[in-house]
Amino acid sequence: MNSSSVQAPLPVVAPSLDYDRAALELLRAIRGKRSQVLFARRLGYRANPITDWERGVRQPTAREVLRAAQRVRLNVNTAFERLGTLGAPRQDAQGQWQLHEWLVAFCQGRSIVWLAESMQLTRHTVGRWLAGKAHPKLAQFLRLLDVISGRAHDWVAGLVAIESVPTLLPTFRQAQAARNIAFEQPWTEVILRALETTAYREQPELVHTTLAACLGISQAELDSALSGLVDAGILQSSEGGYQVLRELSVDTRVSSDAFGKLQQHWLKVALDRSRRTGTADWFAYNVISLSKADLATVHECLRRAYRETRSIVAASQPCETAALLLMQLVRFT
Repeated sequence: MNSSSVQAPLPVVAPSLDYDRAALELLRAIRGKRSQVLFARRLGYRANPITDWERGVRQPTAREVLRAAQRVRLNVNTAFERLGTLGAPRQDAQGQWQLHEWLVAFCQGRSIVWLAESMQLTRHTVGRWLAGKAHPKLAQFLRLLDVISGRAHDWVAGLVAIESVPTLLPTFRQAQAARNIAFEQPWTEVILRALETTAYREQPELVHTTLAACLGISQAELDSALSGLVDAGILQSSEGGYQVLRELSVDTRVSSDAFGKLQQHWLKVALDRSRRTGTADWFAYNVISLSKADLATVHECLRRAYRETRSIVAASQPCETAALLLMQLVRFT
């Protein structure tokens, strides 16, 4: 069961992706037009490991790839910024990327057991990564990005031209289509969550006939949203209903205007719901005055609650209901 967010999609691993091939393509793209020998010298190697890297005989760690990208002046920060608010990993005094620290934060409290099962690796291997005692190879890192966020293609696109990594190009284009429909038809997010519930899976025809009324939208709006989701490769029409194929990605950095419209949509939905009586919805507000330091603490509490909620949702089974969570802190002075 997945949740949707205006910051990043939740785990969707594409089992058909060849991460080893994607890693080889990315390594070639990072080298660019330089010869393998010149690239090796640029990285400080006396021998030439680049040939083995690009033939798949050996594979560098993700940390070494970050060093290589930085040495040829690729924007490592941009790649990580595309994944969310964590930014790039920290570099120590020797310039070594502390990737394990970043991975711990990026995994958002998911257990080593869950990560190992999702990666089809041993707990020992994953545990050593998170402890900084070993480092994932590039292909493993790409797969881990998809396990956690479904956005390995976004990270790569922030580093090199995505066309130079053709293995990831189809998923990148699908994600773009999904983002477009998420902004153009915001109700698609709720519709997807409804289609994941046990009620829909058990009685899809009944739920389909009542879903528009339940959401407070017209049947035409519902049908249009479903058609858009099918066209974007997020839904597949099946006998008697729809099957969710993958997560709907909403990247808030597309434009401030588009994100503002999305915010306004969900605020209006919440306002309309607050006027109804007899619902199980919960609304609360508190107008406060406090120190700037305590306001910062409150802000962090809300951010932490948001992150913890996402972790709860990601692990929740069975999927029985769909809901909208809004969190807002307004500073007047």
